[in-house]
Amino acid sequence: MISTIIFDLGGIVVPEAGNSIQEGIAMYLAMPQKELAEFIAPLKAKLTTGEMTLHVMYGMLAKSKDFSLTADDILARHFALYKQHQTQQDKQVLELVEKLKQNYAVPCLTNTETEIAEYNKQNGLFDYFHRAFISTDMGMKKPDVEIYQAVLKELNCRPAETIFIDDNPDYIHGARNAGIDSILYKGCENLTQKLASYGVRL
Repeated sequence: MISTIIFDLGGIVVPEAGNSIQEGIAMYLAMPQKELAEFIAPLKAKLTTGEMTLHVMYGMLAKSKDFSLTADDILARHFALYKQHQTQQDKQVLELVEKLKQNYAVPCLTNTETEIAEYNKQNGLFDYFHRAFISTDMGMKKPDVEIYQAVLKELNCRPAETIFIDDNPDYIHGARNAGIDSILYKGCENLTQKLASYGVRL
């Protein structure tokens, strides 16, 4: 019997912003996107678990490339790019979330960065869900199995009672390693059909 349905956010509730932001930052800095990606890659895990902030990373970048721009300048551009995506919330998905909340616990589980997490807390993105599990608060990240286990423990539910929804196959694989049935998001209509196949009441 399903009791809990966990949603990812980026690529489902709001558009996935990572690649677009990186492209925009590279243009802003007039540096090749590949070069920027190579700089960020080894720092990604620390950003996602909250060990490092975007501000610190951009400070390191500005110093290493001797930019005239400061960490504040680059972070401001990052936020401007992010806000363009965050406002494009999928109303169809949010309507589905509201329906599901009538019969199920519906938390979200998201990988993010410290500044973006705080922005979304202040602007109500997490309020659509019964509870928000945020990588920077937890010091863990998808797809590591520990984060799924921690969510189950906090919710006091078993893997067999839970469904996890994400648009990233790696994160789906991580949830399945924790014993959680998972649905790879391919649009709201497809998701509704998949949930129905699990006997979820809509």
